Amino acid sequence: MKSFDEYIKEFEKIIEKYKIPKSKWTPQDEVVYSPRDPFRISLKETEELRFKALKYSFAHHYKNNTFYNKLCKEKGIKPDDIKKPSDLTKIPLIPDKFFKDYPEDGKSFAMWLSNIYTGKLPEIYIKKRNPKTEDVIDDFNTSGLTVTLSSGTSGRHTFIPRDADTIRRASYSIAKNIVSMLYPFWEYNMTMYKQTEPSGTNRWVGKAGTVITEIVKEVRVGTKIKITPKMVR
Repeated sequence: MKSFDEYIKEFEKIIEKYKIPKSKWTPQDEVVYSPRDPFRISLKETEELRFKALKYSFAHHYKNNTFYNKLCKEKGIKPDDIKKPSDLTKIPLIPDKFFKDYPEDGKSFAMWLSNIYTGKLPEIYIKKRNPKTEDVIDDFNTSGLTVTLSSGTSGRHTFIPRDADTIRRASYSIAKNIVSMLYPFWEYNMTMYKQTEPSGTNRWVGKAGTVITEIVKEVRVGTKIKITPKMVR
């Protein structure tokens, strides 16, 4: 049987393209990439990594998201107020229903996505004069962002725009956790059967989960149709 080090070394080689260069690591990347085994890490190290990552994330959104900055100022909370782990409860949270409260017409939906995004938006060109929601999503994704949606089981989808590095971190984390949890049973020469083409959906579980197809030898797909928001609502 392979040792865990051999097992995970093979994983790291396969999944290389999902890794942020170490020279560019933030505290968030420390959490994602530094633990050799995410299920065998000391509580002390876990808490230290978590605090640094959450503090960094709060400061990042505070500085780079106009909407969130305004919310924090209304609450009277700023990054300098987060000095110790117990202060994390002071960070203003956005309820999930906020990301379901979007306009239905395409143009307004595009503006809504732009306003909730954290960071500098790339140049986005909306091709159609009267776009539908899925048209806007496609145009945002063409620009380099990734707009993902929830399953919509509540009756309304949750839409969140993310940049490429966020997708890479999430994808790596999903794969690393699965492989580590299943040690020593995951085999990189397996064949995977999927109902739909991974690239044919903007659902978060499908988009981020596409990475799983990278850590098997072969993927067989039942259908290659594009899964639109209306189809899964």
